[in-house]
Amino acid sequence: MTRTVAENAAPTVSEFVPQSVEQAREWVLERISLEQSIRIHGNGTSGHSDPISLEEGGCFPVSSQDLKTIHFFDPDDLVAGMQAGQTAAEMQQLLAQKKMQLMVNPWYPDSTLGGMVSANISGPNRMNMGGLRDSLIGIEYINGRGELVKAGGKVVKNVTGYDLTRMMIGHLGGLGLITSVNFKIQPFVIDPHALFLETDLQNWQNAVGLLQSRRIPLDWIQAVSASAEGNRILLGAGFSGNPERRSRIANELQDVFGEKSFMLADGDDSPEWPCLP
Repeated sequence: MTRTVAENAAPTVSEFVPQSVEQAREWVLERISLEQSIRIHGNGTSGHSDPISLEEGGCFPVSSQDLKTIHFFDPDDLVAGMQAGQTAAEMQQLLAQKKMQLMVNPWYPDSTLGGMVSANISGPNRMNMGGLRDSLIGIEYINGRGELVKAGGKVVKNVTGYDLTRMMIGHLGGLGLITSVNFKIQPFVIDPHALFLETDLQNWQNAVGLLQSRRIPLDWIQAVSASAEGNRILLGAGFSGNPERRSRIANELQDVFGEKSFMLADGDDSPEWPCLP
């Protein structure tokens, strides 16, 4: 399948959206034989999609967004594998059916899994729960020779030879077209809550530093702009567990955030902040 990227007087390049891995491989082999450059992307959430003109020496774009086959999902072994066109939101919805989750939560839920790995997008859980390198256990991709390469596997402990899986994290499409990924997954956290504080540009960084120095066991830390001018920040810290654990963590957080902070359970909204993460 092809989709037009631009319509103007100059010859334009159509985006190729393969429906299968074999179709993607054949297209890559054709580009190689014609010595044509390739630009790889998923849903374009972390890049730009400006019109591409042949007269400007543009690359031939290919998107993995229609590769959505689910290879396996084994909650007992804490692993899941699927094609790279699945979005983060789609994967989390699938895992949620068995009360499981991928600990990596990108800023844009429509990011494809292949795009997340290629751009090394981890989101606010990175600081306390690890990034992609801690969750990715297997990968399949088409390299610069048009070969289908498989690295890693379906189990968490699988170390033989060079670690090609982690090599592909953050390669920005320069090493190949990712077609499938395997992840280590985790059960839902117990009764997640979060404490929030509206502060200024200087104090939120001091607060994060203090949280880290106290080693409070948090699930995530996130800071978002709280004003159109960009001089106010809404700082949030997520935590979970049984009531005794949550109470202890909440008290430690309030020592850092102060009396102006407010706490919400997962799924609740604040009248002042109806779109909290």
